[in-house]
Amino acid sequence: MSEEIVDDAFMALTDAFVQMANENSSEMGSVKAGAALLFAATRFNAFVVASRSRDIGELKADRDIALSHFSDQHAKMLAENLDDYEENFDRYITKYRTV
Repeated sequence: MSEEIVDDAFMALTDAFVQMANENSSEMGSVKAGAALLFAATRFNAFVVASRSRDIGELKADRDIALSHFSDQHAKMLAENLDDYEENFDRYITKYRTV
């Protein structure tokens, strides 16, 4: 991720979203909480794209660019986070296992 975007405020907001998902995971399950978090992110990003458009024509014209950009960003961020979990599996996951 770009160093311009990742700062202390960015990480604090990210941690707040993850904490909210974790708190809801016990009641609704981690898969559903993760899906809700992903849906919220995509809904907000659609708002960002639409709110930067001058009119519906521009929004429609920017659709493929937005889909490509956000899809690429999601794939890159997911890969980076999976790498992190692979490198830190014992620290992140094993301690939560009960079996």
